[in-house]
Amino acid sequence: FSLLYIVPRRDFKRVPIVLDFVARPNMQYEIVGGITLSADSVMIYGDRDDLADISEVYTYHVDEKELTDTLYRRVAISPIKGVRVEPREVGVTVPVEKLIKKVRTIPVEVKNKPENINVVTFPNFVKVSYLVPKSQYNKPQGRVAAIVDYNDILYSPKANRVEVRIGEVPMLYKNVSLDIDSVEYIIERYAQ
Repeated sequence: FSLLYIVPRRDFKRVPIVLDFVARPNMQYEIVGGITLSADSVMIYGDRDDLADISEVYTYHVDEKELTDTLYRRVAISPIKGVRVEPREVGVTVPVEKLIKKVRTIPVEVKNKPENINVVTFPNFVKVSYLVPKSQYNKPQGRVAAIVDYNDILYSPKANRVEVRIGEVPMLYKNVSLDIDSVEYIIERYAQ
């Protein structure tokens, strides 16, 4: 009498972690720098055939709202039938900072004007205000542009006034606004 026992081939491999995580800061706060994990991958152990179909592992879904401070949290990896996952959880860091109002004065720029034209605006500087993360408040300032489009002057229904728009703004700045919505102007023409 003999007994035949077939042992499946055990194997292992490293696979990346896919984070199923939603983080929303409170209105006066911002996630700065992005969400980080304590590890970007895990080792999985199991039958070679089972492992062949696995290219990544997922965390359990987490939804964090109204964050007002940096969040540190352990999140479990979703189990996979017949497979051992090591480590079974991963650390998640969500850096959150308070937004601080900043105001500065910037020049009004005129775009799309012909070379033989100069447009002088009154005022020629405007105040721009925006919210910026606290850690960025005293760092070198990104470019913010207040724009007057010469085409608006040509087709503007308001004589001697033209709309000022916000042009370039760093992605880090939130709730960007100008202290005025239009400026007066005069057009100077040069001989060609």
